Amino acid sequence: MKPLPLILIAIAISATVSAVTVSLLSPPAVEGGSSPEGGSQSGLRELRNDLEAQGELLRGLKAQLEMRSPQSSTRTPVNDLESMVRRVVGEQLVEAGVDVDAAGEVEDDFDGQSALADILAMRAAGGSYEELEAYWRKMREEGRTEEMVGVFEEYAELNPGDPEAQMLLGNAYLQRLQEAPTGPEMGTWANKADEAFDVALEIDSDNFDARLSKAVSLSFWPPIFGKQGEAINQFEVLLEKQKNSAPNESHAQTYKYLGNLYQQQGDSEKAKAIWQEGLNAFPDDEALAEKFKTDASNEH
Repeated sequence: MKPLPLILIAIAISATVSAVTVSLLSPPAVEGGSSPEGGSQSGLRELRNDLEAQGELLRGLKAQLEMRSPQSSTRTPVNDLESMVRRVVGEQLVEAGVDVDAAGEVEDDFDGQSALADILAMRAAGGSYEELEAYWRKMREEGRTEEMVGVFEEYAELNPGDPEAQMLLGNAYLQRLQEAPTGPEMGTWANKADEAFDVALEIDSDNFDARLSKAVSLSFWPPIFGKQGEAINQFEVLLEKQKNSAPNESHAQTYKYLGNLYQQQGDSEKAKAIWQEGLNAFPDDEALAEKFKTDASNEH
């Protein structure tokens, strides 16, 4: 039996495609000397717009389904759901006599909702930092960062009570920050990111990723702005919270960054103590082990 959300999605897509194709295939009215060909082009554009709108609705529902029932053994994988809907839409367009190749021209354009679905799927699957950063790097290389920011702004607006959505928006702003020229614009994006992380933490103060992202971003502010003290406070809160939770490899980042900040403030002993504590908890973490090698070489 299909889960209820999938049935509703299939009904919605089917109804929309049927309505749009009927409109497209109806003989166009000729007004003011406009040609039937012009009417068909207009109808095709309307079809594309409606399909894109339904695609956004679908992907939003799909993301909610994936995020809200992560432990369900009956949930449909992201790729399977995407393939199912593309197949249903494609089949109905062909049956209606629509030129699928022409209607699919928009496939060459950037599909922000699919990119959002990709990132949500990686998050749901426990994707590593390296995997997520590689995806964002690809977006930057393609010049898509600005569009991605717009996608995450819309996603956060549609999910105001979801800390994950707000945290992802903050990270999107940080990605945009990497492309900003040195100057006030960098501060603008950094502040927007910090505000998004604050919204996430207001919703869920225990959201590890939101607090870690906030703390890390604060640690990179130039010292003249005095953000390092706030960053240290955020990392110390993280440290206390993660000590009372199940171990996670990402927790090692807290020790690394907190030790770095203590060292920057001239407190080398406290930095070493934090790194050692982290290495005791995560003996296989190469970054923490490297801290002691570097420190030892500097002493000689």
